[in-house]
Amino acid sequence: MTDDRFALQNREFAAGQLFSDALRAHDLTPIVDDDYPEIRNRYESAVNTLIRAFTDNGRLPAARHPSPLDVVILEIKAELVFALGKFPTWPTRLIDAGNVVFEEAGELSKACLQVTYEPHKETLDGVRKEAIQTAAMAIRFLLSVDKYDCTPGPQHNQEAAA
Repeated sequence: MTDDRFALQNREFAAGQLFSDALRAHDLTPIVDDDYPEIRNRYESAVNTLIRAFTDNGRLPAARHPSPLDVVILEIKAELVFALGKFPTWPTRLIDAGNVVFEEAGELSKACLQVTYEPHKETLDGVRKEAIQTAAMAIRFLLSVDKYDCTPGPQHNQEAAA
């Protein structure tokens, strides 16, 4: 083992020991409440030191910052999970399912109009939220394409207005 690799491994071991000591000394759990910022700071510092040591030693790949597409997809997935939890059932009739997507797209359209012509009523953050919700409903729609009832509903004749 070269001196550089030996030094890197020693840093990794030392960081692991610091992390372990921090956990024992403060009885830290993996999730630290924001009500205790000093403990949270020590915990995060220990975790970051350990991650840096592992990365420097080649045991972890260098951190990759998520692309804007990664972020959007994660937001859509989170909205999809939320929607499935809140509304676990989905329309079986194709036209009804399509109308759910259309309703969300209508809210997105309204938000876009308000940002453009009534900026005091809506923000770009609101537009983004509506776009995420629309995308989540479009995914729900696509997940059931093979399950839809596409038969027309009952219809009746109407008299012409006099």
